[in-house]
Amino acid sequence: MPGVRGVPAAAHSAGKAIPRFSMESRPTDSAGGLLHEITVTIWDADSREPVSGAEVTVEAEMVVPHQMTTLPIKLVEQGETGVYVGRLRYPMPAEWTLRASVTGQTVQEARAELPVSVTLTGFPSPGATSGRGGGEAGSDVRPSVQISGRLSGSDALPVASLLAHSVFAAIWAIATLLLVLAAHPRTSAWFSDEARRTVLKRRSLVRIAASIGGAMLVLTGIANGLVAAPFRLTPTLSSVRNATSYPFGNIYLLVLAGKIVLLFAIVLVNRIPHRGSEESMQATAASAARFALGADFLLFPALLVLVVLLKYVHVLVHVSAALGS
Repeated sequence: MPGVRGVPAAAHSAGKAIPRFSMESRPTDSAGGLLHEITVTIWDADSREPVSGAEVTVEAEMVVPHQMTTLPIKLVEQGETGVYVGRLRYPMPAEWTLRASVTGQTVQEARAELPVSVTLTGFPSPGATSGRGGGEAGSDVRPSVQISGRLSGSDALPVASLLAHSVFAAIWAIATLLLVLAAHPRTSAWFSDEARRTVLKRRSLVRIAASIGGAMLVLTGIANGLVAAPFRLTPTLSSVRNATSYPFGNIYLLVLAGKIVLLFAIVLVNRIPHRGSEESMQATAASAARFALGADFLLFPALLVLVVLLKYVHVLVHVSAALGS
């Protein structure tokens, strides 16, 4: 109850009050943003009187698009009103769960949580009301981000996408390597004549595996880039425009597009065609294998650079958003 001076809370077991409290997370700017004022109001469950002198800490956990947890901050009571206020800068726009913990000598330990949608525009947070706690807000606290080793439900899709991408990459790599080695003049001697014909024949299991694996490698690469992005990203124009509003969002999109194009180029370059008679097919396959090996010396290092750069830009998006830059 903001503005009401506190009186001793009703005593319960062990002389401690049973707390009930409300939570609020509102952007400090009416236009929205990452900096929010956090207000926790505590009252006694029986007497409904404010609970003063408690220790109140809050932390935020991002649940969508992936998991991230801030380190806890301590709220400051405004006089003896039972209203505890502080400021928290969310690291990035996302779906968050704000958790409050209440402890103290006169109050039983309690916890509560509030879902919060943090945006860069002025939309109210779920559960927020128009009222504010009395007194001045605490100092602007920029939370340090701690990396959690726990997986949540929101991690299921990115992990599944990455696993599928890895499986199809392995299938494509093994099948394509067999095709290239069987077709290349310098390595075809490693195979018996029957084994080489089995690998290179039209509609062989190796060719089918290379074709399906290559197509799925590109498709799962696109899917993985979308679901593992540092912001909500879908293959729509509005989503892409929203992504460009993030710090380094443009660079992330460009690097992701470059990675997908390069993946497609690698799959295309490493195709070993089967055309014409057996003699002409062998000559064509040998020429394609030589070209593939030469191109791979350039394409695979370039792909590695883009993968590393994509991870680096991913971190930059988070850090820049956390610093409000």
